[in-house]
Amino acid sequence: MDPLNALSCAGTIVQFVDFSTRILSRTYELYKSPNSIITVNQELDLVATDLFQLSQKLRVSVRDVTAPDTEDERMLENLCLASSEIATELTTRLNDLRVQGKHRKWKSFQQAIKSVWSERDIMELTQRLSTLRDSVQIHVVVGLRDRMDGIVLSQSENFRSLDEKTQHIVTALLSQKDIVEDQAVAITRLLGKVELIAEDQRLTARALEEIGYAKEGREASRAQNETSSPNEAVASLQALRHEFQLSEKQIRSQVSNMICRDLQFSTMMEREGAIAEAHQQTFSWIFQENTPGNKAPWSSFTDWLRHGKGLYWIVGKAASGKSTLIKYIHESPTTTRLLREWAGGMPLATPRFYFWISGTAEQRSQTGLLRTLLFEILTQNKDLVPIVLPSRWAKRYSELAQPFEYFNVSRTPSDQWSTLELMEGFQALVKQESVPLKICLFIDGLDEYEGDYEKIAKLFREVITPNLKVCLSSRPLLPFHDAFQSFPCLELQNLTYDDIKKYVTTLFKDNAHFPRLEKREPVRALELMKSVVERAEGVFLWVKLVTRSLLDGLSNRDEISDLRQRLEALPKDLEELFKSMLDRIDPLYLERAAKIFLIIRASHRVADNARFPHKLAHLDTLSLSLAINSEHNQDCTDKPQAMSEEERREKRQIMKDQLKVWCAGLIEAVNTSPTHDSVQYLHRTVRDYLDQPDNLDMLVTRTAKNDFEPSTAMFRSITIQLQCINSFDSLEDGGLDRFSATALMYAHQADIDAKRANSELLNQFNRTMMGINGCDPNESFNGTSIFGFVVLGILVVIDRGGSQNKSEGQKRKLSMQLEIVELMLKHDANASILIDRYDGYNTARKLLVEVLFEFWPEKAREVDEMFQRHGGKLKPSKSWKLRLRK
Repeated sequence: MDPLNALSCAGTIVQFVDFSTRILSRTYELYKSPNSIITVNQELDLVATDLFQLSQKLRVSVRDVTAPDTEDERMLENLCLASSEIATELTTRLNDLRVQGKHRKWKSFQQAIKSVWSERDIMELTQRLSTLRDSVQIHVVVGLRDRMDGIVLSQSENFRSLDEKTQHIVTALLSQKDIVEDQAVAITRLLGKVELIAEDQRLTARALEEIGYAKEGREASRAQNETSSPNEAVASLQALRHEFQLSEKQIRSQVSNMICRDLQFSTMMEREGAIAEAHQQTFSWIFQENTPGNKAPWSSFTDWLRHGKGLYWIVGKAASGKSTLIKYIHESPTTTRLLREWAGGMPLATPRFYFWISGTAEQRSQTGLLRTLLFEILTQNKDLVPIVLPSRWAKRYSELAQPFEYFNVSRTPSDQWSTLELMEGFQALVKQESVPLKICLFIDGLDEYEGDYEKIAKLFREVITPNLKVCLSSRPLLPFHDAFQSFPCLELQNLTYDDIKKYVTTLFKDNAHFPRLEKREPVRALELMKSVVERAEGVFLWVKLVTRSLLDGLSNRDEISDLRQRLEALPKDLEELFKSMLDRIDPLYLERAAKIFLIIRASHRVADNARFPHKLAHLDTLSLSLAINSEHNQDCTDKPQAMSEEERREKRQIMKDQLKVWCAGLIEAVNTSPTHDSVQYLHRTVRDYLDQPDNLDMLVTRTAKNDFEPSTAMFRSITIQLQCINSFDSLEDGGLDRFSATALMYAHQADIDAKRANSELLNQFNRTMMGINGCDPNESFNGTSIFGFVVLGILVVIDRGGSQNKSEGQKRKLSMQLEIVELMLKHDANASILIDRYDGYNTARKLLVEVLFEFWPEKAREVDEMFQRHGGKLKPSKSWKLRLRK
């Protein structure tokens, strides 16, 4: 038997098992209409026709494996026969239900099923189906995988009959090391072994005739003396089907779109938006063409874009303008024009990524790098999605392509992206030859990668092909020098003298007061500007800070001699300059500045720990404003008042202005979107300087008299916002759930730092959340840790709607709450904590596992393993039992 046909046959069995299991399930919604609600009897008709079609396919599969030659084929024949037997049993029971349906009405499909199957019958049949599924995977699919290779595919009649795009997809699916059910089902669909019923009206009519639907329609018409055609009953159900079904083209398009959305993360473009635009007329030298009489003192960038291969390394010391240059290059039409010459008519992709050590985990990791590059390339080249990410594509496709899975496109939450899956996908993208494509990557800030520099450098060396090259930037660190020294490069700080000169000259010339000084003392004015440029030594950040001080002097009507004195007083070294700027902060603002620096540091710690990247984990001006004044706002949390949009805007603007005065210009608020801003260090070097032990001790000392704790201040800030906000529908990044999740992560960090639970704040937060959910906020949590509070919250949510019949939306919410539990366990939460719930104290592990198991066994097992990994006990220890008795 053709192995491809055998694999398709196995996929048919998997589809039958899935469908049958869901018929028997109490919680699963088989048919989900976007426009109308179907009756139970209509659902029974749909189920019966789908079951008939699947049983027909099983009969065809049995004929296909007649006279099996191998053990795998004999097993496949037995599985087909066993499936057909169950199909007959199911059909008989469903037809009984349909007959009963003419005389009674059921509240739900599940109630109808239970009227003809006992609990024991359902359990036994479910077990038989589970055994079938396991047998298909263990004995058939794995065995068939070993027989698949390029020769087998080329000789397969079924394969040759497919269009070119479909052949590429099937080849990619079969290239996986392990073919699992999703791939088998996807291949079944692609080979045409299972058609959507609505695609062939004749087959649908035949199916309905077989189960007696058309006959019943004729009898009903005669009984009611109707003159309509007897085929109207069939046409009616056919019309209902069209409401649910998706065409093959729609399915493939939706699958690709879903995967691209899965790759995206909220802060993907945030770093690029925060990078300053190149000052007018600066960096244009990068596109200088070499001529016999005018050779540039660096490796020609235009030649590399037009003809080059491999890597181009832009190296520069800290704050020399590397990010601005990469952004300028990527956005320049000249770059696109020259790369199109290199592409030679092939499609061109130019994805970019900016590493950012102060950003979220995705902004400084290999995972974020790969997700961004894949997203940018695949979004513009959707045909590559199944070739590059075949396993994930098969999973999504098999969900949408089932003949019984109509319109339920968001049935399951997306899986987490692992670095391994992303790396395999990127390697597949680089190696694939199915879709012609030229790729030039632009990667900034390799030294801001949080990981092994040698490994990330090796990654870029290894992905180079004739169709892919990389332009990247970094500081001149030894691992990058060793990896890239043989490639074309330029040293940025040696090439920006003229750019800095243009920048400084423009700033001074545009100042309203400088022309007066220049006119009076032209030579000294020129010398002042020249001194600034020469002292900079190619470091743009130094120039930005120094010119800011000089412009302040001009506003104060300083003379040239005063400006010269200012310049001489400013250190040439960046760190010394930072120290000088901090020393100049007004003593009145020193404590507030220290609080801001510590709050920003705390926000980065929370963002570092968060698995789910979102803007709420980043500090904004409103949150900072409330945190700074949190001690004075404690009364607000007891009697909150709604905060209007105008009030929020005013607080944000005041905070932006105060940052300029209080923090010596080392902290800035950057607009990351029309509705969101982010409080950030002026540059990575500022963060490095303030994180030095001596400087950190100095900040803590300045806030010690008020017992200031930054994570507690942020927890209060978010609690105030939760109480004062008008509408949670307007919250970004997942609304209330993510907002409260961020608060809990700050609270957990405060617990760790203070080495005790803050019962007052916990009760405050509890009153807030209980009030939001319409509950009586009368429970206190004296002595309970934030971790215990989170576990209790999950138990309350599960109990509120009953421990069964949870929707997929509720499951997604629980998944996110359980992610918070896992994050806290990873950061020192007590995995054996005891919770006072139901009939006394029990461990969090025992309570969560038992409750989850009632409606979500798979998640219960995950949670049990999660607690076990972190040393969580299933039962209280003997010593604890004795203490509880006392």
